[in-house]
Amino acid sequence: NTLCRKNLERASVHPAFIDQISRGFTERINSCVNEKEVVSLQREMIRSYCSAVRQCAAGNVSPLLRSVMDQALLSLDGEVSLHALAEKAGVGESYLSARFREETGKTFSSWLREKRVARAKDLLVRKELSIAQVAEQIGMLDVSYFIRVFKKETGVTPGEWRRNA
Repeated sequence: NTLCRKNLERASVHPAFIDQISRGFTERINSCVNEKEVVSLQREMIRSYCSAVRQCAAGNVSPLLRSVMDQALLSLDGEVSLHALAEKAGVGESYLSARFREETGKTFSSWLREKRVARAKDLLVRKELSIAQVAEQIGMLDVSYFIRVFKKETGVTPGEWRRNA
């Protein structure tokens, strides 16, 4: 867990994400009772930490966009709006929207949807969470909507993805 955490720091992942992931695994490591559980958890940790790097990596974007992306990812489990993010960054919503599209090649909403689905995939690996709990943890309170979005993005339902993961 510590080695993975250090690599996230080197990858310039926001410290809040690092703490969130690391804390969750620390608790789960402490509850392991046999070698099989430890090996299974190691695989999940590697997948989760690698996913965090992919999710949080912003490529070559401006500090403004990096800050906005970090804030959006930190709020992934709740209401995330371009308007609120623009206000917090001290810029206009249309300016931020244009910069986002210019620098990433995507709209903010499509980027956010991608990030939510990526996070859902990580959560679906944990079999103890229901589909509804996964949807809630990525800020989608309507499970039917979550399933439609997930299927549109991945080509399979969350349940099918979980079975094949």
